[in-house]
Amino acid sequence: MHGSALSDDELERIADCGAAIVATPETELQMAMGHPVVRRALERRANAALGVDIVSNYAGDLFAQMRLLLQAERGWRNALLQAPPRGIAPAAREVLELATRGGARALGLDAQIGTLTPGKQADLILTRIDGVHTAGVVDPVAALVFYARPSDVDTVFVSGRAVKRAGRLVGLDWPALRARLVQSSEHIRAGFRTVDAAPLVALAAQLMLR
Repeated sequence: MHGSALSDDELERIADCGAAIVATPETELQMAMGHPVVRRALERRANAALGVDIVSNYAGDLFAQMRLLLQAERGWRNALLQAPPRGIAPAAREVLELATRGGARALGLDAQIGTLTPGKQADLILTRIDGVHTAGVVDPVAALVFYARPSDVDTVFVSGRAVKRAGRLVGLDWPALRARLVQSSEHIRAGFRTVDAAPLVALAAQLMLR
């Protein structure tokens, strides 16, 4: 359900309980699950955040999710107007908030992570701005939301410990890990070739028609 079908009353109950809703726009928009619920959740005081779902189907790219949510929400709001908008909402900063502090709140860890604040864990991501798509940055927030890619992430610290430097993961044998991933993929596909898919396709068709 992904929350898109929740009623306003249900969202208010979630807010009253202190629970959180994490939207995954790429899944919701592609798989006919409805418009991402973030706007409605926030309007009813519920904690809302941005995430990635089914990384076997989509790239685990939070930059892409920020853009998808921002443009889906802007498109929905603009479609309600009878004339060109005088202003465009939501702002890029609001979506960046959902992807950072929003996730921390959803996990109940807002006091430890989510913002660069003295006393919190030193979780830092440094992105490069020397690519053709980021050179000449004027607004760093807009640059992150509209232009940044995973390949721009140069350095990552988790609790003050470097896990990525100069664009490379620290302490990880990537060729060996890649070989394991390829082997796992081939094993899964080989297993599927032994399964009769017809009953599964028929069941899925029935579910999608409801």
